[in-house]
Amino acid sequence: MKTQLKADLMLVLVTVFWGSSCPFTKIALEDLDEFNLTAIRFFIGFILPVIFLFSKLKTDKKTILYAALVSFNYFFVVALMTFGVRYTTASKAGFLTCLAGVFVPIICVFLFKAKLDNKTVFCVITTFIGVYLLTMGGASGNLGVNIGDILCTLCSLFFAVHIILIGFIVKRVDAITLTVWQMGFVSLYNMIASIIFETPHLPTTGLTWLNVFWLGAVCSIGGALFQNIAQKHTSETHAGIIFTIEPVFAVGFAYAFLGELLIFWGYIGAAILLASIVLLEIDTTNIRITRASK
Repeated sequence: MKTQLKADLMLVLVTVFWGSSCPFTKIALEDLDEFNLTAIRFFIGFILPVIFLFSKLKTDKKTILYAALVSFNYFFVVALMTFGVRYTTASKAGFLTCLAGVFVPIICVFLFKAKLDNKTVFCVITTFIGVYLLTMGGASGNLGVNIGDILCTLCSLFFAVHIILIGFIVKRVDAITLTVWQMGFVSLYNMIASIIFETPHLPTTGLTWLNVFWLGAVCSIGGALFQNIAQKHTSETHAGIIFTIEPVFAVGFAYAFLGELLIFWGYIGAAILLASIVLLEIDTTNIRITRASK
């Protein structure tokens, strides 16, 4: 199996983890405030690998600095998603946070004067159409745009920046060590915010602990670790488009745990997203960003 295909399959697994994060976050928010929840979630994501992988961590000053930088941006990613989930359905949140797949190539075009091959351009367009149908079709009982939808859209913009940053950084430092420190800094930033704006406390129910542990051990450290490793072997645009499959899994988890359903156009949008991913995977070797010559 080709290295890039392995990386892409790993990124698909990441989308499964992230697809579960919206409904589990919504459940945990019944007990915890937004920054409080995120601080505990990412502390779990930090302490677990420290315990089990401490001897394999290759910490140096450069890694710490990169982790602090990428975590500051990721703080906004998670904060916007967490606040957004409170004010919209888990299904719509999953749809909107995947818009990073559209934002990544657009940002790269303006930032790096990048050129995109025809297949990637086509997949970006069909991805946008799929996300539009999913969003405007929406979930039953929650049509139209609200403040939660806006926050989740902003989340996807910051996540697009995160994808680009990770694509640059993981080629320069150890991916595992970077991921662990990323968890730690995101937890620290959120704990500071929680102390300032909230009254932080530990989960008060077993169900909340279960949800927070899943978010920390699987969605946070598991997703970030797989993403950072996989992005060593695939392009930022490719990763961004693959991440748009997340809403399909978000719909499944939202239905299973919250009883949310899509309406007709939502399912059409999901089908278009899946078709875009399949088309992109037909020939992975030719899908990449190429920087224009100066």
